[in-house]
Amino acid sequence: MFEIYYNEYNKTLMVEDLTTKESKPLKEMGFKFFKNIESQIENNYPEAYEILCNLYGAEKSTIYRRIRHFLQCNFWLKTGKPNVDEDWNLMFQKTYCPARLTNTCTINKKLCNLAIKSNLSNREIEVLRFFARGFSEEEIADILFLSKNTIHNHINNMYRKLNLAGKTSPDRKLVSYAHINGFI
Repeated sequence: MFEIYYNEYNKTLMVEDLTTKESKPLKEMGFKFFKNIESQIENNYPEAYEILCNLYGAEKSTIYRRIRHFLQCNFWLKTGKPNVDEDWNLMFQKTYCPARLTNTCTINKKLCNLAIKSNLSNREIEVLRFFARGFSEEEIADILFLSKNTIHNHINNMYRKLNLAGKTSPDRKLVSYAHINGFI
């Protein structure tokens, strides 16, 4: 898990590994770090990825510039909370951006405050909102006047559609997804 923020002089974008507490400038991160971040952007924010490729090119040699620009638009303060989880999911912050605040952003604010592309149905999003707030499947079923099996199927479909697998429990990832993407 990583936190991304500017140093105390607001000149250098830093990356802190929250597991080891080691912090270093973004430019010193290895290629694997950049490739994992780029993969998330390409898969979940295709419009932003296309903009970055148009600005800097899609070559391996320009990956640092693409990722730096994207991170600068979405991370700013050190909060002690992860901005990148163990599965490389991005957890955005509201950032200080003079271009955005003065409405002079040359890319029409398409790299910041992003919404993840989602294949979830409206009903799945409705179930997700309750689930992420801690309601049980049975409670959600009662609220939405559906059977517990239907709610269970919606949750299983969300896991499948969002490809939620990995080191952490799927429930935690689903709740994290809801928070990251502003569903709650």
